[in-house]
Amino acid sequence: MRIFNAVFNKILAGLLLLAVSLCSHAKNIQSDEQPPLRIAVASNFKNTLIELVADFKRQHAYPITISSASTGALYQQIIKGAPFDIFFAADELRPNKLIKQGLAQHTQLYAYGRVALYSAKTQFNYAQQPQTLPSTCRIGIANPAYAPYGIAAQKVINDISALSQCQLIKGSNIAQAFQFTQLQTVDLGVVAYSHVLEQSIEQSQYQLLNERYSVAQALVVLNNSNHKHTDNRAAQFVAYLHSANAQQIISHSGYKGVAK
Repeated sequence: MRIFNAVFNKILAGLLLLAVSLCSHAKNIQSDEQPPLRIAVASNFKNTLIELVADFKRQHAYPITISSASTGALYQQIIKGAPFDIFFAADELRPNKLIKQGLAQHTQLYAYGRVALYSAKTQFNYAQQPQTLPSTCRIGIANPAYAPYGIAAQKVINDISALSQCQLIKGSNIAQAFQFTQLQTVDLGVVAYSHVLEQSIEQSQYQLLNERYSVAQALVVLNNSNHKHTDNRAAQFVAYLHSANAQQIISHSGYKGVAK
């Protein structure tokens, strides 16, 4: 009986030691796990950001999630409490509003977006010669109420008299305006140059417009970021944008970079 009790006590002690070890290990894993860096990005810059994140993660292996929509839609999500760490807007207006509302502290430019006229109707030359558009023409643009590229499109339409006669077909964001154009739902689109390059559109089908229609795009790190005051991952990613690799990716994607 004594031998049985001794063996039993040894087994029990071993099990208790194993339980303590497992609890300690689980606690260490939990403490090491951090929520991903959550980035909200305007739809025009989504694919460029995906490329930037892939390059960034070659040196920083922690998880990063990307959510994309129009700048206006993302702004509304943020003021309603959406848990983002960094907001890549397609304007300066919304980042500055977030600062005034106490949801961020400072903003910085990360790129200037270019605008292009694009037509997928290859039998015509609407992009190069918009004056040849029919009187029943339809133009695809991003909705100016939500998308800064829509505001830029309005400026283009005001300056090119041949466009003023056309019916406006508004997409919820600039990506949708490009889709309308590519599917020939419209005769012509005022689109982001970055989308033209991504899709390798033939040069005869688009016209890159003057830089005065460029869209200044700014970002903010949000005050409720999980990565602002602890591991500083948000600041790491923002600093990375000034690197040579990042600037090259931004430039090759059809944007004018913002060197530090």
